[in-house]
Amino acid sequence: MLKALGLARSWKEWFRSWSFAAVTAFALFAVVVIGLADLLTGAEIAFSIFYLLPIAVASWFGGRRLGLGTAVLSAAAWLGADLAARAVYSHWIIPYWNCLVRLGIFLLVAWLLAAIRPLTEGLEAAVQQKTAALAQEMKARERLQSELLNTITKQGQQAAHDLHDGLCPLLGGIGLKARLLEENLAGAGSPSTEGAREIVALLKEANERAHRLAKGLDPVVVELDGLTSALERLVRDSEKLFGLSCLFRTDWTKAPVSTGVALQLYLITQEAIYNAAKHGGAHCIEVELLSAGPGLRLMITDDGEGLKAIPETAGGMGLRTLRTRAESIGGTLRIESQPGQGTKVECALPLPAGGSAHEAGGC
Repeated sequence: MLKALGLARSWKEWFRSWSFAAVTAFALFAVVVIGLADLLTGAEIAFSIFYLLPIAVASWFGGRRLGLGTAVLSAAAWLGADLAARAVYSHWIIPYWNCLVRLGIFLLVAWLLAAIRPLTEGLEAAVQQKTAALAQEMKARERLQSELLNTITKQGQQAAHDLHDGLCPLLGGIGLKARLLEENLAGAGSPSTEGAREIVALLKEANERAHRLAKGLDPVVVELDGLTSALERLVRDSEKLFGLSCLFRTDWTKAPVSTGVALQLYLITQEAIYNAAKHGGAHCIEVELLSAGPGLRLMITDDGEGLKAIPETAGGMGLRTLRTRAESIGGTLRIESQPGQGTKVECALPLPAGGSAHEAGGC
């Protein structure tokens, strides 16, 4: 079917490249050849469909006048072939009546084709305009998506720097002062020593969590170690940060993706884990990076409360960001969730397959 459409389009373009004189010559030549064939085959064999070819070409590519003229010439050639063949009729007026009927059909075809062509060309122009507008809109949307992702990534990196360079040193300084206070209270034999010790421990844990959070917001490890190692470390850090069990499974020793693609897959995983831990009430999260035919499949599954809204229509910014990240690298995102049955986030990405089994962590 596609080959037939392509062939028809190529013939159409070929005729369009002709001048008016060339189209006229073709129509006249075709009528003469068909008339001669009609004469040689006799009156018993009808050639009406063949006369429609020069009429159609003349009407479509030469205009209404040339089409109507070709129709008259075709009817005359048909009549001449019948008379020259000395066909026997019950009345002398019959061949002329048949000629008028044929002429009416030919004229109608020529008129309709000449009238349809401007409509068709207008429709083609409208389709081309709509296609161009749609292409521009898609490019604009892709630019906006790219800018949105860049903005979100930069904001995350800025927050990571603020945590690392601002909050973490502050917590460290407070922890140091708290430790000195603990030592002074212990030297004085104060009963508040135990409370000070607890404050020191809490400040130490807060500082460690801030460091892990800053590391997650600015995942330099993706660029240094690759996607597989980065996801493995993300799983370990998430267990400590959120206090839950996390499993990572992959059949890739090193996923064959660029740094930019790896970063988006990492951020999709990070966002899905955060949503499951903070909003889904999950106790166990499973992250899988697997081969899927000629591609790669990333899945994050949790045992949390699930989503109340349908994932495709949910209006949360987090879900839209996940989809945008997947689309920006040429992947597709699917979210499956039911209340009380957890959530599954799956990102499929076309890639060459390969890799070996590897597993880390456990629920």
